Amino acid sequence: MNRKIVKFSDNIKILRNKTGLSQEQMAEIFPVSRQTVSAWEKNISSPDIATIAKMSEVFNVTTDELIFGKLSKEKGVVVEIINDEENEKDFIRTIEKKGFYDIIEEDLQTFFPIIPLRFSRIMGIAMELKENGYQIVSVYSNGFSIYFPTDESAIKFSSVLYDIIDSFIHYEKERTAFSYSEAIQERIDQVEISIIKETHKAIFGADIDDMFYWVDEYDTIRGYGKTKEDCTQQANEQNCKEYTILHE
Repeated sequence: MNRKIVKFSDNIKILRNKTGLSQEQMAEIFPVSRQTVSAWEKNISSPDIATIAKMSEVFNVTTDELIFGKLSKEKGVVVEIINDEENEKDFIRTIEKKGFYDIIEEDLQTFFPIIPLRFSRIMGIAMELKENGYQIVSVYSNGFSIYFPTDESAIKFSSVLYDIIDSFIHYEKERTAFSYSEAIQERIDQVEISIIKETHKAIFGADIDDMFYWVDEYDTIRGYGKTKEDCTQQANEQNCKEYTILHE
């Protein structure tokens, strides 16, 4: 017995791109946050029944087509209800027509699954695409929007994008994608360290640099103390026989 395959997350991304809406604009229509729209498109969460009904009206498709249909990425919506496990080609490689597209982290990761594409790298990719003459319309935490003025620019996109992402593997420091990504990641690391120190002080009542800490025989940090005696007491409480007390 055939079962219908849920295609909702793919379909709303296709329909949003067809109508030229960014995630922010779509969020205003329904209304939800842009992060919620992103979660729908990544199949992390789903809207309620009322929102799905409104979507079918806005995009002029039935709710069954919206949830189970295979929607074409070409101009004009072509609907086919899927009753098998057929998988579409990944989104980026099927871009061949001029127009507005949203490229999110999931698309990039499917396109180039070899390396993780964290926030800093996505920002670097957007910057280098801009330097390569592409029209970046918007940038957000998990991707960017891009407009292709011609079919030719759309067709070339996948090869240009591959070359940019590949620069991370080959450690090409001169590339904008790499250098910009590294600079952003350094800033992120600094902020994270600052937050960790703030949280540490809130929990232990002292700056991390002013405290003693102790590690077990595997060099795993097991606790902090204002004095060596505090660390010794913690080790005894945790029944740890082999430990070393250290200071930052």
